[in-house]
Amino acid sequence: MPVEAAPNDACVESEVHVCFESEVNVFCELSDIEPFSGGTVTLAGHPSEPQVAVCIQQLGKILIVCTKTQTGQILSDAMVSEPFEDGPSKVAFNQTGDSLLVVLDNRLMCCTGACTWFEVFVQEEFIDCECLSVDGNGRVLIDAEPLSWLLPCGDGKCYEREIVDLDPLPPEPPKATDGEMNAVLRRATWEATTVNLASALALTLRSGAVFFYDRESRSAHYLEAGSTSADELSVRQVRSSQGQVVHMESDLPEDGCSCTSPNGGMFVVGIDGTKDSEDKCCVSVWSFSTSQLPVRTRLHGFRCRPAQLDAVAADTQGRLFLCVVEKWPDQRTIYCVTPVNAA
Repeated sequence: MPVEAAPNDACVESEVHVCFESEVNVFCELSDIEPFSGGTVTLAGHPSEPQVAVCIQQLGKILIVCTKTQTGQILSDAMVSEPFEDGPSKVAFNQTGDSLLVVLDNRLMCCTGACTWFEVFVQEEFIDCECLSVDGNGRVLIDAEPLSWLLPCGDGKCYEREIVDLDPLPPEPPKATDGEMNAVLRRATWEATTVNLASALALTLRSGAVFFYDRESRSAHYLEAGSTSADELSVRQVRSSQGQVVHMESDLPEDGCSCTSPNGGMFVVGIDGTKDSEDKCCVSVWSFSTSQLPVRTRLHGFRCRPAQLDAVAADTQGRLFLCVVEKWPDQRTIYCVTPVNAA
């Protein structure tokens, strides 16, 4: 069950731009703590305490782990009390940190400090949800299409849905036929420059702003609270033909994970396609800001070549926690990445 935050200990969000130490550290060997095979693991940082929730799909279990120490002390755990088909797939702390929100099949469930579970919302799109996050006002952002806020009602035991309003995409030009070079270029420009944020990974910050990571275009974007137009934070190199943009190059990963931190950090972590050596590949973290260019840190120190990156989360100190599959299907380790200014 969640461990309650101390009174008057809330985090105030302020924009951060972080460089990280390149050497990662083993935080906990998850497979030794809770043996399981297959499935996925998701992580969520507490809004005001040095804690991370670890949601283990196969076990129907959520661990609350203290991030103050380097040993990954388990503070509490909660088992899903209801039958499920596909296990708890996503987890987030509520805005005060005293309860957990969990996606279970097509339902949003809440687990209170007394390990009491109750259903707060049912939506078929939850099945396709990849990210679950909560802003400082208790609004829950669901990144399934259509991108939606769930607004808490009264006692917080039910929610109302509100679609996130985004600027419409530019009209799609028709596919060109042979010999129509201008039509070919128009189509190439549209494909290169159009990013469908409605299908991107989306996470809210405490302020209510939204951070997007789009895997298809390998780009990152920021939607200010109350706005409908997002600004791109990533840097993509333009390739042109006959004066028109036909391709956008990016160093972001094609299949990475993203997270935000309680103090306003925005991050993407992913495994590069190229190897550093025979047995290792490069894992990188990108830190984003609305006022500066992104900073990339290449990470080293993994015990073996990561087979898969399950999830990433940030704690209140700005540390990142990466759940890495070291050997499929039953060897998982959570690594810690430390900000330079906290080392």
